[in-house]
Amino acid sequence: MISFFKRLFKAAKPTENSATDTQVDFAIGDLKKGFILDYDLHSWEVKEVAVYTWDNGVKEFEYHIFDGKQNLFLGYAPTDNKVNIFWEAAADIVWPGVRQKLREGKDITRDEFDYEGKKYHFSGEGTAMISNSIEKFEMQNWLFESEDEKNIISFNKYEDQTIGVYVGMWINFHAISNILPRKS
Repeated sequence: MISFFKRLFKAAKPTENSATDTQVDFAIGDLKKGFILDYDLHSWEVKEVAVYTWDNGVKEFEYHIFDGKQNLFLGYAPTDNKVNIFWEAAADIVWPGVRQKLREGKDITRDEFDYEGKKYHFSGEGTAMISNSIEKFEMQNWLFESEDEKNIISFNKYEDQTIGVYVGMWINFHAISNILPRKS
């Protein structure tokens, strides 16, 4: 009977990848392509990882996550330990006319707009070089934040002159849980 328990609780022998094999607590900064995480009562797979190197040298990470139906973008800024979640939105629904203003090079930093019952004001702007497993490109960004400082909207102008709009919110670290690498 004792030998049964010895075999049941026998320690695993170290392998070549023993550091990652034995790690059980993963944090947002550990995320890699293929990892699984829980957010908002769903399990999500990390489909892509992008590194944003801002013009001031600060690096941030964006994880494209997918739950089988919906695509989201999980952002992590290690320098200030902020986490956000974004989803793509239609520019003309979020802020009618913003696409034209950006294409014409107009200054939007003094503007405010309303979206879904909240007033948004300018929060920051910057230029970043973005690199992922497929490509590397430059983007100019304008970030607007709601008056309650909970919701954010990102307007991105890419080097090919396309405009992307992403609606999101700041989230707590504990909103992301059960981070695990995908076993092959």
